[in-house]
Amino acid sequence: TVMTDPAGWSGYGLMPLQLVTAPDSPFMPGLEAAVAANLDHEISNQGEAGAWWPTWAWGEPFAAAWPAARQAWAGMLTLDRLLLLARFGRLERG
Repeated sequence: TVMTDPAGWSGYGLMPLQLVTAPDSPFMPGLEAAVAANLDHEISNQGEAGAWWPTWAWGEPFAAAWPAARQAWAGMLTLDRLLLLARFGRLERG
């Protein structure tokens, strides 16, 4: 089930943008408002330096590797979010 309530998006579950990845998605009908709200949510979660960071961390036995992995994940998450926002025409250019 797609979580359409923004209150649940900080937890674990399927967000609208994980299903509707482009405006012409066959899954868009009926989810337009939730997708728009999810786009706003993603934009508001962009970090000050412009990146999106993982919302999780690795525990033992991989804690020492987490700082480098976190940086790599930030790069992948940021690229993913920017491409998604571009597909929906939500990137500010200037």
